[in-house]
Amino acid sequence: MNKTLTLCLVVWTSALAGAATLSAEEPSPATSPRWLPDTCLPLLDLAAARGESGGDESPETWWNRHYRAGWVAVEAGDVETAERSFCQALDVARFFGPRDFRFAETLDELGLVNYIRGDDSRAEAMQGAATAEILLALGPPADDLTQEQTDLCSSSVATYLTRLGWIFDRQGRSGQIEPLRKTPYLILAGGYIPPKALATRLDWLISRYLLAEDMAAADWLTELQQRLRQER
Repeated sequence: MNKTLTLCLVVWTSALAGAATLSAEEPSPATSPRWLPDTCLPLLDLAAARGESGGDESPETWWNRHYRAGWVAVEAGDVETAERSFCQALDVARFFGPRDFRFAETLDELGLVNYIRGDDSRAEAMQGAATAEILLALGPPADDLTQEQTDLCSSSVATYLTRLGWIFDRQGRSGQIEPLRKTPYLILAGGYIPPKALATRLDWLISRYLLAEDMAAADWLTELQQRLRQER
């Protein structure tokens, strides 16, 4: 683990006194895969039809290869290949652990791909989902970061919200991003994550807001959880 990532993990949790390590009772990622965007499904079918399988590759190697291929395609201006590669990376990232941020990071790149092609609706869907997923993976951000620490932490709620703000700006909705900066958990009410995929994943996040002594956030999330469970 490099020094930058170590610093980010430390500052993300510094405000959460008494935060615990993962519980042994937390669902196994092997039995609780995360969701996939509908837009990825035909691209994954296309990849399968072309015989693009992982073979004997480990999930880690598969993600590395397709995430890198996605960036090569972005740099070449080939957004179609980039989207397919990032969807392939996302397909395996959903089986990584619940605190692993590569699922959110891959959604973030899909947001970029659609932003480049000018599809603001799909860009918002991917970037909003990335923001919600990074919050679910890392918990509430600390509010006492220096600017240097914030700049170092590229995979963070604040950074993802900034990128979502670029999309909102282009849609003439710039005023909608500031409330999310102040209360980032409100992103979970945006419908970016399917309700069935969200309902069972809020307990850990609620506990983190409780540990941060943000009772308003914990109560809001608890109400959201109850509402989602009633809708299932």
